[in-house]
Amino acid sequence: MVQPPAPGEPVRLTVDALADRDQAPVSTALGRWVGEADHPDTTATLIDIHERVNDDDD
Repeated sequence: MVQPPAPGEPVRLTVDALADRDQAPVSTALGRWVGEADHPDTTATLIDIHERVNDDDD
């Protein structure tokens, strides 16, 4: 888990390895499905886009 960028924001889960998969599954902190990241570094971007499109802060 990564410390949030600002107080009051949720922590973020980071992925260091994809094991035997080409993509990593991505969900919000409350378990809402976001999609699959092609690279661990894109996980936060997928969550940010999901929150903007769905207007929520899961």
